[in-house]
Amino acid sequence: MLGDRNDTFYGARLVADARLHLGAIMNGQYSEAFFVTMCKIMSQEIYLGYTTFTGKEIKLQGIKDFFYNSFYGLGLKRGTINIFLANCSKAAISDRTQTQYSMRFIRWLQKQDPVFAFPQELFEYKRLRYWVACKYRRRKSEMWLRLGLLQSIYHQKPHLLQDIGVNRKYEDVVKCAEENDISEVSKKFKPIELYKNPTLEQVRKLAEKLDERLDKLEKRVLIAKLIELYKLGQQNDDSKAVLNN
Repeated sequence: MLGDRNDTFYGARLVADARLHLGAIMNGQYSEAFFVTMCKIMSQEIYLGYTTFTGKEIKLQGIKDFFYNSFYGLGLKRGTINIFLANCSKAAISDRTQTQYSMRFIRWLQKQDPVFAFPQELFEYKRLRYWVACKYRRRKSEMWLRLGLLQSIYHQKPHLLQDIGVNRKYEDVVKCAEENDISEVSKKFKPIELYKNPTLEQVRKLAEKLDERLDKLEKRVLIAKLIELYKLGQQNDDSKAVLNN
């Protein structure tokens, strides 16, 4: 428990928690806990000073001092800031939360010092992700298709992101992907066995195999498309029933 803001050691708890989750970020992993904690450290200005667990009042000279201070900050090693920034960008791409703490932290950090320069492609990606989610929110299969292509564009040719959108070179993510020969990266697996008239057990095993092979985004595309086809089938069945009656 981090306690509340009235806790004497609230700042020290936040710093300890941030240090605990920093390893995940430096290893290129996404850690929501790290960004949530860093946003609290920002809003409470803990990076300027706090009371340690021994009762010592310490003062820091700003966010860079906080990052590099081995005793009272995150303890980043000199020369690793570029790795830290790159991994924060990577983590922000993986952030699927509504609160978007990673982007809050990144937007705040880039305003503090020129050394904290994040690639513009990151912000273009987030712009397009929001645009796609809003435009295709009622057409889930199309939305997830575009989000998958958007990730591929970001990883393969990120400079194209700035050219996608209303009144830009490419009016849609799909158009950009098609004209630049970009497709979602597919993994090679042995073919999955399919049956003409599968039993419920065989359907269950098929679902398990697909779960093993698809990532989170791919699963969403599959689920959205199956639901779409299921509803279409239901409508056709209802139409046939009306005609037969």
